[in-house]
Amino acid sequence: MTDDLAIYESIAGAVAEGREPDLSSFDQAQVSAAVRQVLRSPVSRRDFLTWLNIRTHSLSDGKVTIEERPTTAPLGTATGALAGQPDTVPELAVRRVVDGEPFAEPAVIRADEPVVHFLMRG
Repeated sequence: MTDDLAIYESIAGAVAEGREPDLSSFDQAQVSAAVRQVLRSPVSRRDFLTWLNIRTHSLSDGKVTIEERPTTAPLGTATGALAGQPDTVPELAVRRVVDGEPFAEPAVIRADEPVVHFLMRG
């Protein structure tokens, strides 16, 4: 669990800064398992989103918040955000909202590579 928390902290830090996390110090299977764990059910997804929002807000000195982005995909399947990816990878579609900026940035947190994908960036 300690390693899982380190993975989640890396994700939160990256989202707070608007970048993909550097998870190279972790085994890819471990990262995937940790993210699957928090995206596996509606309750764990909600708890992770709440934690991620609080942690991101804290790490950004109150400038960044995260909110869930509605999708039409069934829970636990791909949102279609990453073309060509299997549709069985759990994802959480979010918006990264920066205080003072007029638009929120859509992103997807996945139990696969890339773990965090900012959709508006090629």
